[in-house]
Amino acid sequence: MSETLRVRLVAAGVLILVFVAGVTVGLALDRPFSEALESMQAVAGEVDDGDTDSDEGSNTSGGWIIDRVDLTYDQQVQVDSVLAYYQERMSELQRDYRPRYWEIVETTRESIKALLTDEQEALYDSLLSARDHRE
Repeated sequence: MSETLRVRLVAAGVLILVFVAGVTVGLALDRPFSEALESMQAVAGEVDDGDTDSDEGSNTSGGWIIDRVDLTYDQQVQVDSVLAYYQERMSELQRDYRPRYWEIVETTRESIKALLTDEQEALYDSLLSARDHRE
């Protein structure tokens, strides 16, 4: 096997490894956010009745159950306040999550680079740069 082919195969293997690690980390960290969103939807009661027609102010899955209980104006203001509060908390959670996620990605990349030759590292860096630039 030629040296160039071996380098390319190792680089491809490393890229696949990084991709799988990224997907795994992403899925692991996404689960708490999905569960939190589901909790918010459960509290407010998002409707998923398959209705794709949406009125102004409702989502495509049919709106919120809470909107169907004939809230008074005062109740609606209070419910909106509660939802806004928890939406802000979710935003705070995401602001905390993103830097930690990228820290893990960078640490993983650095650990992989430590295993590579100078030539492989240069190729790896250029491939990462091209992929990161596309995103």
